Amino acid sequence: MEIVSDKKERIQRMMKIERMIMPEEMLWRLPNNEWKALSLLVAVLESSSTCEVIGGGVISAEFDGEVEIQLDVVKTVMPGIHASPSSRDPHIYCYAVSSSSGEKVRERACVAIGDVPAGVVPKMDACVTFVLMADSGFQFMPTTLRRAIKFARDPKAKETEQRETQRRLNLAREMRIRRDEEIAAREMLAKAREDEEIRVGLMSWREIIAEHSKSSSDEDVASLLADGIRSSELSYWKDN
Repeated sequence: MEIVSDKKERIQRMMKIERMIMPEEMLWRLPNNEWKALSLLVAVLESSSTCEVIGGGVISAEFDGEVEIQLDVVKTVMPGIHASPSSRDPHIYCYAVSSSSGEKVRERACVAIGDVPAGVVPKMDACVTFVLMADSGFQFMPTTLRRAIKFARDPKAKETEQRETQRRLNLAREMRIRRDEEIAAREMLAKAREDEEIRVGLMSWREIIAEHSKSSSDEDVASLLADGIRSSELSYWKDN
């Protein structure tokens, strides 16, 4: 009788966990693959020493004394639940939560499910992986989640990083503009030289001498280019 009672209590606990993860009105919308994966998620949660379901479809895992990691199962699984696999969001809704800065900060971490296309593997399987990762002490933590923990602890660190990122973007933009301007200037100079070479090349030597005698040092780029080309032509005729 005791074994039966224990089994009944376990079933009741698992049913309670299931309802806390996924409201009943949403359960019936789950496709078969997500439904089966939900059963596995409930089982690993029931035996987890780190994770608990805090309601609203959110799983919470204690990271340390200052930070907890939350996974919103409903937001992870339900959007686009019946959409084509290629159109589903390939991320889980994960957050780092901390009050160590004096205010409660909930920082989103953009955690990709993996290399497989979205929808090929049930989103619930990714939630199972989260629980197992938490039970292992987050040994293989995604970089995005590490950054979220850092910013949840210290919101000012995020502001500093955002300013630095913006500074680097501005610098890169300025360098790109400067490079484009230099390329455009070189191309314009090459085109202007080509035009002057053609123009001077069609002139007689008398016309070249006449134009060259009227030139001055205070002229535009095209005139300076023409002056150099005329000098080269006159020097060639003189030597030959």
